[in-house]
Amino acid sequence: MAKLKTILLVANGDLRQSANEVCWPAQHAMEQTLTAAVAKLGFKLVRAHPYKAAQKHGFISSQKEGMEVFAGLDPKTPLIVAEAVWQYSHHLLAGLISHQAPILTVANWSGTWPGLVGMLNLNGSLTKAGVKYSTLWSDDFSDALSQSMAPEQADAIFSGYANAFTEAYREAFGPTEAILDIAKIESGNITLRRKPINVADIVRQSIQVVEGPARAATVTLDAKLPARLRPVTGTCCHA
Repeated sequence: MAKLKTILLVANGDLRQSANEVCWPAQHAMEQTLTAAVAKLGFKLVRAHPYKAAQKHGFISSQKEGMEVFAGLDPKTPLIVAEAVWQYSHHLLAGLISHQAPILTVANWSGTWPGLVGMLNLNGSLTKAGVKYSTLWSDDFSDALSQSMAPEQADAIFSGYANAFTEAYREAFGPTEAILDIAKIESGNITLRRKPINVADIVRQSIQVVEGPARAATVTLDAKLPARLRPVTGTCCHA
């Protein structure tokens, strides 16, 4: 069995011990999920610094600690900065500036834990410092495209669908749903086909959906449609 290629992982945190301790369970869960996703791509994710039992967290929590961690790393080994919480960029910036291998910043997609905000702050610092890096975020790092193809191929596919989703779709669905829908289209599980659509049927079906709640609120719905409506052309999904 071939040996898995190693990718180093660093987790940057807050200056405050209390914040790091409270946020550690979310970071730990995110790292476990990320490690599994990376393994499916044929790589081994290895923590570059240990969990600190006395402090009850595994974050880098100061600039001094960050410089010490990077001093002990192989600068030519690819590196992932994984963030599920708020972080202070100066803890890592000196080490990342001198790192010679590819750098990927990764964050969770969560309304509870500000990993994405922390990662974007770090990205801004890296950009200003002229450091090359890639970045991504996800709910659970199980996106079908990421598991099944190279980043360059995935980027090409996403570019091809850049204008495919209507404003109504973007208002109703988040980026994760869009990624999964693209994956279904690419795998052939969903096909898109333009066909005539009967507007009257859509209106009647919409009324049926809200008719119950409207009746409960003593609201009467009445749709007055022209006797003859020309069909419009729309894009339909077929699973």
